[in-house]
Amino acid sequence: MRFSYQWLKEYIDINLSGEKLAELLTMLGIEVENYQAAPDGDLIFELELTSNRPDCANMTGIAREIGARLKKRVKYPSFKINQGQAKIQDFLKVQVQETRLCPRYTARFIRNIKVGSSPAWLKLRLEKMGLRSINNIVDATNFVMMELGHPLHAFDADTLAKKGLIIRRAKKGEKITTIDLVERELETDILVIADGEKPQAIAGIMGGNLSEVTSSTKNVAVESAYFDKSSIRRSGKKLGLMTEASYRFERGTDPKGLIPALNRASALITELAGGEICQGIIDIYKKKIPPRTIGLNLETVNSLLGTELTLAQIKGILKGLEFKIKKSTRNKIDVLVPSFRGDIEREVDLVEEVARHYGFDKIEGSLPRAAFSPYPKRLEDEAKKVSFDALLKFGLQEAVNFSFVSLDSLSALNLDEKVFGKKFVRIKNPISQGQDIMRPTLLASLLNNTVWNFNRQLEEVKIFEIAKVFFSATLDVPEEKDENKKGIDTGFIEKTAIAFVLAEAYSKPSGIRNSALDLFSLKGMIEALLNTLGISSFKEIKGGLPSFHPNNSARLIKNGKKIGSWGEVSPEVSEKLGLKGKIFAAEIILDEILPWVDLTKHFRKLPKFPAITRDLSLLVPIEATSDEITSQIWKEGGDLIKKIDLFDVYQGKQIPGGFRSLGYRLTYRSLVKTLTDDEVNEVHSKISTLLENNLKVKIRGG
Repeated sequence: MRFSYQWLKEYIDINLSGEKLAELLTMLGIEVENYQAAPDGDLIFELELTSNRPDCANMTGIAREIGARLKKRVKYPSFKINQGQAKIQDFLKVQVQETRLCPRYTARFIRNIKVGSSPAWLKLRLEKMGLRSINNIVDATNFVMMELGHPLHAFDADTLAKKGLIIRRAKKGEKITTIDLVERELETDILVIADGEKPQAIAGIMGGNLSEVTSSTKNVAVESAYFDKSSIRRSGKKLGLMTEASYRFERGTDPKGLIPALNRASALITELAGGEICQGIIDIYKKKIPPRTIGLNLETVNSLLGTELTLAQIKGILKGLEFKIKKSTRNKIDVLVPSFRGDIEREVDLVEEVARHYGFDKIEGSLPRAAFSPYPKRLEDEAKKVSFDALLKFGLQEAVNFSFVSLDSLSALNLDEKVFGKKFVRIKNPISQGQDIMRPTLLASLLNNTVWNFNRQLEEVKIFEIAKVFFSATLDVPEEKDENKKGIDTGFIEKTAIAFVLAEAYSKPSGIRNSALDLFSLKGMIEALLNTLGISSFKEIKGGLPSFHPNNSARLIKNGKKIGSWGEVSPEVSEKLGLKGKIFAAEIILDEILPWVDLTKHFRKLPKFPAITRDLSLLVPIEATSDEITSQIWKEGGDLIKKIDLFDVYQGKQIPGGFRSLGYRLTYRSLVKTLTDDEVNEVHSKISTLLENNLKVKIRGG
């Protein structure tokens, strides 16, 4: 936003240097980027306005701020409307179909004008504000926008079909060529000003070339409207358009300022181009925007600012800014907010106004005082911290990824909505093509990290992430029960997941394989992590996510609930991702295991009596899992079994088809006495018999 110092002086009597004026505006919260001298000696100021202060994007708005601080009266422009005998209803009809997007629409009609060049003074004023002179009609509307802050638009009335203007949404497939001669296709949520046949302007942004005021224009319809700021902002972004008008409309204009701006522009047009202003104003304002009243306590002001202001001082500041005092008691006032200050919504906003005009430099700084109380610990937060520390101790490094993935990246992992049993959360306006889904798993991101690292010649990848995963909470009600409720979108569900990846590139120059990066290391980390969280008993069922090798993966089950999945990434998925090496991954849903998490530290006395170990070598049917075997051992061994270690897995030529060899080391110990060999042998023999009978295993030794 630019402004001319010479022009500003027409609205307020000041005589400050450029430096002093820049300092004053800055102290009022209006940032001055720079100012420089014009060839005629004028000073041109460049302001950086915050989005909540559109009331300062004009000359009188700046004058009002300065006047309130310096206690000087603002001289608003004076003008006279001379109306002719003709009535506006005979020449123009307006229909507002979208009152929510256009709460108020006003217009005047001016006949028999003469379009030409603007006088030198007007051209110079606009040039200093960064605007190009077009003709005396358009320049008049731009002058008023810069003076009073409300954008206006003039239509060549003779080009309007059926002498009408209709404020509506664009129809599907409609196009408009704007005054910059660019044809633009309109979406159905874009508000337009149309005549009886087609769009003639994009509401609040830019007019169309068909109704543009030209040298042949004789009659004009002058529009002054109030548009929904969110609608203008969305339309501008979709069309890639930003104008001086949209800059103001998308920040919020003054619904009460329409008629003053319209009358000022109409008077100026007849002054510059002659013509006759028709009697009457079209003013469609069905649902009036009510004024806002906010209570302000003296104690609140002084408490927040650390001042000792009186109620009289506060009233004086607010009145200078054109706020009205509706009611006043000993320590409180009810303040009527002017319509041009849409940013004032709460009591604290009024306190800020008082602070700005009392002077931030007068408010002494002090350290904030606060009474701190311990933040209540949440089990989820503690579990995340414990998991984080544990994974670091395992030698893994943390990865931090965006919460978005592409549908293609999930498809590459053989993952779809059926796998998870829930719909994905799709982003309506993704920031990029590859970020259109809120990720339902952390594995997609971690495997992409692995690809990235392998492509940069990293030989090993050991990474983890603890973050949210997301699913749609859409209710899929069966059609026969209630068709109207099918697919109701009730938001989304988020859960905390823990995922990690162990990977080693085949292209490793040394050729030495890292035995710690294998399926058993992964399983050991999972067991250690769950034990750290106080979860010692869980089941593993063969076959994890479709991303994993069917024979080298498992689902983690706790009390019948699926809590995670782990395994070797399948060759098919590795090939899709361009990974050449053994890749192992796991994911545990922290929210699902929270009911069993126990972070209490337990003390156990050191055992007094020695332990005895026995090895058990088994031929196990392929379909039997290690988890089933250990469950049977724990069941039969009872309190005497203290530890079960799987130390050998083999499947080859020496092993009969349909079997594999598993070797276990069992640790026996009693808490009350020293066990004898006979006692251990008896239990060990019972375990062997139980395994042979229940799981059809064959004892090779032990």
